[in-house]
Amino acid sequence: MTLAEFEEARAQRKKASERVAKLLLEMPSHFKGVPGLDGLRMRGQRMEKCGDFYAGEVCPVCGEFHAERGSRCRDRLCPNCGWLNAVQRAVTMRRALSALGDRFAIYHVVLTMRDPLAADAEHLHAQCETLVKAYTKMVHRDRRFKAKVWGTVRCLEISDNGKSRFHPHIHALWLYKIPHPWTDGKFFSHDQVCQMWQDALGVDYRPVCWIEPIYYKVEMNIAGEDAELVYNPSGEEGMEEATIARAVCEACKYAIKPSLYNTADALKMYELSQAIKGVHMFQTTGGLSAEYRKAEKEMQEEQEHPQGHCRKCNALTDKVYLNWINGGYVL
Repeated sequence: MTLAEFEEARAQRKKASERVAKLLLEMPSHFKGVPGLDGLRMRGQRMEKCGDFYAGEVCPVCGEFHAERGSRCRDRLCPNCGWLNAVQRAVTMRRALSALGDRFAIYHVVLTMRDPLAADAEHLHAQCETLVKAYTKMVHRDRRFKAKVWGTVRCLEISDNGKSRFHPHIHALWLYKIPHPWTDGKFFSHDQVCQMWQDALGVDYRPVCWIEPIYYKVEMNIAGEDAELVYNPSGEEGMEEATIARAVCEACKYAIKPSLYNTADALKMYELSQAIKGVHMFQTTGGLSAEYRKAEKEMQEEQEHPQGHCRKCNALTDKVYLNWINGGYVL
């Protein structure tokens, strides 16, 4: 991205981080006698300085800006760090899927459970843990799942449903390594997904699930002629790449929905901080885990480029420094 695009994207997240940091700093005065508030106040102090400084190189030829370092708090509640982590995961996952080629069919899955009647931190934390443990149980122990799905990536997202305040749910991509995806019984139907998820949760009701085919590309012989078939839900030629990219973003997004930050108060932030404590928000499983780590290593090696040269066009670059002053970045 260009320097102007970088500044605009970071400025939005920086303002959101400052708002969350302010709520964390005010917690000791709102909830007197509650344990752990001093730790939240210290997290707010670090978050307040997140994104204050960035250094990088800008290319005078192609205009690309490459950030090299910057101030980050790396807090799970931080909108800025959460967004950066989500972008990095999505880019890495996209590379891992590209390396796999056309051997896999990709499905986008959303898994939920009933919201608790009480919307406090204790119930929300228990629900988040239940979702993550149930997914891990289904992926590693369910024979029906292991027989068909080669690998998955999933994230736990917490959104606001307007009723019980919080609605945690799972977004995932499932990869099938099969030669003919249209053959009956090769893919899980919606009823089968709901049944497997109900068994994993161990509940007596039918949970709400959603499954959608995203991409598959295989070759088969039709009437003695070779034919290449591509599933393209958009209906537009060449749009399958964009469709996969959108699905990857859903499965690699950061845990807390951005709209929650806009409406959050001190109580909501306290509940969120307790709810995600010790919960694994992002996970890769099966064969996709190795491909993801491989893509991660390749990207790290590529970032070790010669100083002073653009990664895109290899032209000589200029050093730039961005500082956050009075609500904006200044060179």
